[in-house]
Amino acid sequence: MPEDADPVELRIQLSESRTDAKFERVLGEMRTGFAEMRGEMRTGFSELRGEVGKLATRIAAVEKSTSGIRTTVILTGIAAVGVVVAVLAYGQSLFANGLTTRDQVRAVISELHLQAPFLAPSSQPPAKP
Repeated sequence: MPEDADPVELRIQLSESRTDAKFERVLGEMRTGFAEMRGEMRTGFSELRGEVGKLATRIAAVEKSTSGIRTTVILTGIAAVGVVVAVLAYGQSLFANGLTTRDQVRAVISELHLQAPFLAPSSQPPAKP
């Protein structure tokens, strides 16, 4: 220690150098911590991107599988409306055709009974053996 140096000045310089050393150590730890955090964030973001990619793939698969169902439901609705329109439009005429057919069958049966009365059902119960 030089003799002309003031001891108070020397203490101040020593204290400043200690403070500077502590400050540099804290800054170094902060830099290391921030670097570790950046690395963890990069890893986390890359994992997140992977999960988002998987989710997007799943969503696309679900949309693809439900598009056929959607088409089926729409076509079924159109077919149901078509059936209702057909029944409303042609139901009466088909019902009348059925009645006409019934009347024709009855006429044929009564004509057969007139021509061959033995074909008529008997009113007597069948004989027991």
